[in-house]
Amino acid sequence: MRTLLVGNTKCHAATRLQEEFLKRDLQLDMVSPTDVVFSVTDNQTSITANDGRDILAYDVYFFRGLGDLAREMAVIANYLRQHDKVIVEDVFATHTTYFDKFSPTIVDEGIPVLDYRLIFSSHRNVLNAVEYPIIAKSLEGSKGIKVRLLHNRGELDNFIQEFDFPVVLQKYIPIRFDFRVIVIDGIPLGVMKRYNEGEDFLTVRAGGKREAVVLPQQALDLAVHATQVAGLSVAGVDLLEHEGMYYRIEVNMSPQFRTFERVTQINVAGAICEMIQRKYQQHLISVTDLYTDQHASFVVEP
Repeated sequence: MRTLLVGNTKCHAATRLQEEFLKRDLQLDMVSPTDVVFSVTDNQTSITANDGRDILAYDVYFFRGLGDLAREMAVIANYLRQHDKVIVEDVFATHTTYFDKFSPTIVDEGIPVLDYRLIFSSHRNVLNAVEYPIIAKSLEGSKGIKVRLLHNRGELDNFIQEFDFPVVLQKYIPIRFDFRVIVIDGIPLGVMKRYNEGEDFLTVRAGGKREAVVLPQQALDLAVHATQVAGLSVAGVDLLEHEGMYYRIEVNMSPQFRTFERVTQINVAGAICEMIQRKYQQHLISVTDLYTDQHASFVVEP
């Protein structure tokens, strides 16, 4: 099984995936969307890597990270779909860059979420309706970097000027911790509790105290459901507990897992590798079944 990781090739997660593939004697190559060439010759489309590799020369394609290059990744994903390739995380071919964190579909499916607004402009009617304090988030942020607790209109204006639109304005609930659940192929691998340090902040920033914990089945089911509605095979689902009820904060596509593996002692990279293997085997079985069905009418009964 030859696998190509399309996306962020320089993060710790990519290194860990290479380690786990190597342990299993499986091939994992990588390419960034910025390192490919799209060509049309004699009305035939092709995509090659800058080093000359044919992008179609692989069995499975795993899309991960680089939300700011989602448009380029969508072009690659759609090209692969046209050639009936096995794609893991093919939401890149069908959804927008901010899909992974916030989607009205999740609310429609009955998943508990905190009140929020997704705004695209600074129209006075929109901004004047904001009630403070409130949490502001840039959709392309990660690790809590582009998240602010805002207390007035001036701080909101500054946030928009710094990070631009679109912006999520989410209901503020003072908390001291939240929970990160890693879900792979519909299975919750484990839970990491993340503590705030000195801030009553909705999104817990990277770097605080972490510990492995066990959540009730209700919370795990919520994380799995949110991942399935988002159409993801791999997700980091952030939950909080408020007055006895669990809420989804975010569903993060392509979560980082260095700290999660260290704290929980769970081999996330290995689980992803095995998930990719399963999906490829399922594809082979489905192709074999289809071939058998198509030729069954030509089989002469003895």
